[in-house]
Amino acid sequence: MGGGGGSRLIREAFTLVELLVVIAIIGLLIGLLLPAVQAAREAAHRMSCSNNLKQIGLALHNYHSTHNSFPPALGGHPVWNGTTDSSGVKNLVARRSMLVALLAFMELHALHEQAYSINSVGPSHDLTGDGKVWATQIQGFICPSDTGRGKSVMQANSDTNGRTSYIPCLGDWADSVLAANVNRRYPNPRGFASSTQDDQANMSPIRSLSDITDGTSNTIAFSETVISTGYDKVLAKSGTWIDAVAIPQNTKAIVMSTANPAACLSNVLNGEYTGTIADILNWKGTKWAAGHPSRTAFSTILPPNSPSCVSQSNDAQARTLNSASSQHAGDIVQNLLVDGAVRPASGAIDTGNLLNTTTPGKIKDSGESDFGVWGALGTINGGEPNSL
Repeated sequence: MGGGGGSRLIREAFTLVELLVVIAIIGLLIGLLLPAVQAAREAAHRMSCSNNLKQIGLALHNYHSTHNSFPPALGGHPVWNGTTDSSGVKNLVARRSMLVALLAFMELHALHEQAYSINSVGPSHDLTGDGKVWATQIQGFICPSDTGRGKSVMQANSDTNGRTSYIPCLGDWADSVLAANVNRRYPNPRGFASSTQDDQANMSPIRSLSDITDGTSNTIAFSETVISTGYDKVLAKSGTWIDAVAIPQNTKAIVMSTANPAACLSNVLNGEYTGTIADILNWKGTKWAAGHPSRTAFSTILPPNSPSCVSQSNDAQARTLNSASSQHAGDIVQNLLVDGAVRPASGAIDTGNLLNTTTPGKIKDSGESDFGVWGALGTINGGEPNSL
């Protein structure tokens, strides 16, 4: 008995051509979806970063409600730094950052108590024993967009300070902690933060809401920095260049008359510093607990994501011209205003006479900023109406 139908071929596999077509379609879909996934991830990171800044803003106002002022950018009670003078008297130093003072207002009470009880200057010295507090990495101080080797993972032996992506604003001014020459020590009259001392045991000047005469919604309190490491310090966003032409270490009169901030821009090509590696420092954001402006402050002179320059390689004496920077898409940084709002600013923001070769912008101790909208947003009392 034979069947009347013919035999059927059973197909068990794709042809090579069909397989290549499927692979091509999958590749095309991945190519279409990947940018959307990356954009969604960056949007989430940016929102998280904005929330971190808002928490700092809330802590600032709670601190002000308690103390009737904002915390000093450089302060804390003076503690022994492990050295003595020629008479055997212990040298005392007060150089904790503004973030240390805010710990108690960010539900970090235990860390705050530890930070104010140790017998060492801490952020610049001992990182063992009680000093391990300075190696504590606080996740709320890290922008999730700033990723890469050495950014947030602490070394096993705790020989690395905790880092920060968020730094206070010096206005259109350049601070030095404690210049060796007393004639080069002078307070910052312009910014929300002042990171200067007249003596290493004294805190820097403090501000209150009554000092912000330009308006709390028109004045920047904090912005962002790309954390500098030895792995990426050649990048303009994270490293710092030694350039005494851009920002000299001198008396106030000479700094205001001769500083040439635009010269700092000439040290960079295609986003990287062009000189010898010895002239590039990895300071920015590297010690959240240290109040040195070279590590935890910025100026509204060079636009966001510009290079940063200092007058010398001693972080306690260097006059500092740091730029705000971030790894957010769109060449922007997020800024915490004194009123607690967070607003973005891009690298294209107006910087006034910064690049004017005929009448270049000058650092001033009063009046409207020479550095356009960006400079005006940094001043607390310049009389400018600008806002983000």
